[in-house]
Amino acid sequence: MTIDFHETRVDDAPLLVIDGARDRSIYERWFKRPLDIVTSAALLVVLAPLMALVALGVVVTMGRPIIFRQQRLTRGGVPFTMYKFRSMLAEDHAPDDADDASEFHAAADSPRHTPFGRFIRRAAFDELPQLWNVLRGHMSLVGPRPEMPEVAEAHGIVDHPRHLVRPGMTGAWQVSEFRDGYVHMHVHIDAAYVGNLTFRTDARIVLQTLGVLLGGGADVAGGHHPDAADDVIDLRDDTSDNTVRVLHVLEPAIAGVPAYVEALGRELAAAGVEQVVLTADDQEWDFDEWPRAVVRVPWRRRPLDAYRVSRQVERVVDRYDIDVVHAHATFAGVATRVRRLSVPLLYQPHGWGHLSTRRRISSRVVRTIESGLDGRTDVLLTLSDQEAADAPRSRSSERVRPIVALDGFAPLSEVDRRAARLEYGWAPDERVHLCVGELSHRKNQLPLAVSFRRHAGEHDRLAFAGDGAARSALEGHGDDRIQIMGWRSDVARLMGAADTLLVPSLGEGFSLVILEALATGLPVFSTPVGGSEVISGTDGAIRASVDEVVRAAVSSTLPDGDAEARIERADRHRASASIETVADDFLRIYLRALGRPEPGEATVIDLAAEQGRLSH
Repeated sequence: MTIDFHETRVDDAPLLVIDGARDRSIYERWFKRPLDIVTSAALLVVLAPLMALVALGVVVTMGRPIIFRQQRLTRGGVPFTMYKFRSMLAEDHAPDDADDASEFHAAADSPRHTPFGRFIRRAAFDELPQLWNVLRGHMSLVGPRPEMPEVAEAHGIVDHPRHLVRPGMTGAWQVSEFRDGYVHMHVHIDAAYVGNLTFRTDARIVLQTLGVLLGGGADVAGGHHPDAADDVIDLRDDTSDNTVRVLHVLEPAIAGVPAYVEALGRELAAAGVEQVVLTADDQEWDFDEWPRAVVRVPWRRRPLDAYRVSRQVERVVDRYDIDVVHAHATFAGVATRVRRLSVPLLYQPHGWGHLSTRRRISSRVVRTIESGLDGRTDVLLTLSDQEAADAPRSRSSERVRPIVALDGFAPLSEVDRRAARLEYGWAPDERVHLCVGELSHRKNQLPLAVSFRRHAGEHDRLAFAGDGAARSALEGHGDDRIQIMGWRSDVARLMGAADTLLVPSLGEGFSLVILEALATGLPVFSTPVGGSEVISGTDGAIRASVDEVVRAAVSSTLPDGDAEARIERADRHRASASIETVADDFLRIYLRALGRPEPGEATVIDLAAEQGRLSH
């Protein structure tokens, strides 16, 4: 058989997709289906006494119904009813003949399990009624495990190449090392099977199935779904036990925090740190291949989600033998501290949540939660002196440097500046005040727009570069002097063409946009957030309120004399906060939290004592 594949991803899992029409082998076209019919009919006759005994055992130990029915997908993504002997007690409120999806989802210690049920699952006797599915043409003896329609829809695998063939009672996934996980986690195994469907392949899988069954491997054909994280994708082989294993917990977020984790993760991986990322199932950030695994769970920033995520954190820590948990931002910090972990926890707020709300009650609630969970934080990581000072409780913290990448941020020539302003629709005599970032409550752009309308002059313009949930509220102002430009890929050019940068944020770990502006020579007017201390000594200003920021910006004379000083200051931070330097800092912090020697730290060994220990 010849077949063309291209590599793609489903839920970040690498898989192979078939291009064009599939060239089926002679075995698949002419012999596989007749072999299924003959073999299944013969086995139904030969195994009829055994099936009768199993049915009797189900009635005696669990009552009726005898058969468990469930909707699955066959070739072409068409639903069919799959049959199994029932192996668990029915739920109290479920109809006797209901399609009981919980048959696959009850925890291992559930009282619904019976000794007889566990026996028939371990021996795969519960799968015998599927011989009828094979005889009718819904299934094959060997093929991909049939998935439930709702699961296939949720994970985007309805049109996957696995549905080009009939599903099987056993298959490549069922005999793989991943058989204890969810079917949809490893659909790339099914794609590889479809691309190599020969008699030899099927025969090998049948022999492997017998070997697993005889070796005591439970649920080979059953496709049992364990109580595990929703989506886990292994990207690399296990490494040595001598490495540091880090779990990054990353809440639903846009751009800033995921970008930080992505840059840090790549550099730590190059230093030999093994990493796993746990994030929201709708997180659009496409992580590169540096994580060992990416775990995606439902996460919508609801209170109950914190508890659910905390359970997944515990499971991932156990599954991947994690040494250190590194939580990023407020919601991740809460979720990782709901339960006390068995490993050190590092919490990096990336801007305090209690400073990101104008509602006094909400702020107090978040602050109280942060204070209450303080005792479960082994190391607090802050990006600036301001962020450390804003901590809800007086506690020691580790300062880490921000990841600074200022490539491309430099002053524009006068010719380029005039051309850029013309392109953006900015008049030569206009004073353009730029605000860059996600349009959100935390970034505080709406009060900025209100204040600007009140204090700005006729020749002042406020330009927002960004997008987000607050956009509609900003557009409702209807002021010709306020311009919403959406997401931009030319931020460096925008800064070079503008006259000031305004930073109205309620809270930031470290506002990188301040450094970017300084690197272009642009004066910055900011509220007192992380990173604003860099403004000191320039012709910009730090003000306590948004109103004061706006008044200072529109009344400033904007001299150019300190432009070189601003650029020099930004360059110093660029040099001190390179990604390599930051990654080294984190590695030292991880090792310190584990009580291990830091790089370059000498280890003193009592040779006499060691020799004595070894002699015993």
